[in-house]
Amino acid sequence: MVDEVILLDYWPSMFGVRTRIALEEKNIKIDYIEQDLCNKNALLLEMNPVHKKIPVLIHNGKPVCESLIQVEYIDETWPRENPILPSDPYQRAQARFWGDFIDKMLPGLGKLMWGVKGEEQEAGKKEFVEMLKMLESELGDRTYFGGETFGYVDIALIGFYGWFDAFEKYGNFSIEAECPKIIAWAKRCVKRDSVAKSLPDSEKVTELVPELKKKKRIKCFHSVTLWFFTKNIELYMCSDSVEVMVSDFFLCSDSVISVVYRHDYSSGFVFLRISAVAESSQNIAEPFQYPPQPEADDGIPKTCYCGGQPVVATSYTSKDPGIRYFTCDNADDGDCHVWKWWDVVVMEEMSDFQRQLRESDTEHSPTMDSIPGFVNLLNSQ
Repeated sequence: MVDEVILLDYWPSMFGVRTRIALEEKNIKIDYIEQDLCNKNALLLEMNPVHKKIPVLIHNGKPVCESLIQVEYIDETWPRENPILPSDPYQRAQARFWGDFIDKMLPGLGKLMWGVKGEEQEAGKKEFVEMLKMLESELGDRTYFGGETFGYVDIALIGFYGWFDAFEKYGNFSIEAECPKIIAWAKRCVKRDSVAKSLPDSEKVTELVPELKKKKRIKCFHSVTLWFFTKNIELYMCSDSVEVMVSDFFLCSDSVISVVYRHDYSSGFVFLRISAVAESSQNIAEPFQYPPQPEADDGIPKTCYCGGQPVVATSYTSKDPGIRYFTCDNADDGDCHVWKWWDVVVMEEMSDFQRQLRESDTEHSPTMDSIPGFVNLLNSQ
């Protein structure tokens, strides 16, 4: 039986590059299907119904998701040619550790590429460079991360190389000046046919970034207006801003737009100014009634927009240091997720508790222990 191998991917994807390189290393012929991430097709949604992301490797009709998992699957399914993972269990575990470490560079890259100018971008740049320096230390004087053998960690990292020019342009720094050994390693990797065939052209990637930023900005705008109109909230728009008055709110945690808000505790209203979203009339959604969302209730968010479980995180920005807020574990995936200040949630939960006390008969008055949501909120870290 001839293997049927299909790859659903997007040409500049630093993650799809990993899968493409692994397939090239094994000389596996594939049917490549380019994806439009702004208009995801039925096959992608069927093959990856959980995350709805590329790349998706389909082997004889069975989908394998997540790029590093795909690399391992390819190595185990076609083990004879060019082994990717080390045979030694300890070395294999170490390779997986560094592959996971590389994936943790994403938050810094998000702030570097999509964050606003200034402190947030500088923080992203610093985080990215520090992680590259750690990888440089791990590489040492070896040809590849696995010694003389091109392997798993090299494949995990080299996909970022096609984006280095864009990182430097929009971050206003030199990666080679900061991490010369990483650049020398990348140039050695590019000499391999599998890498040269798979890496996207860096100039085309750099040219693509402004378009991606625009799409991301429009996507965030529509996500926010979706919730606003769900709550029957009126928007006041001008050429470069939207002003909204709401009693509670959720925002895209990965948004590139600037949000300024004021919470009036006496009236219970939040005043927000969302800037730089209305670039043209095409960005303005027509107001209509959307189905109510369960996560839009006052108080503790029960469900994120993506269906995930909201979690409590801590802000490390200079404007709001140490302030806790509700977000989602999937907040970095480019979609819209729950976002709400912890103190706002506390105020709403306390207001609801006081309301229940007023409405209850004296002998049946609830105690704080009888309200699990309130207790869980106070115990959240």
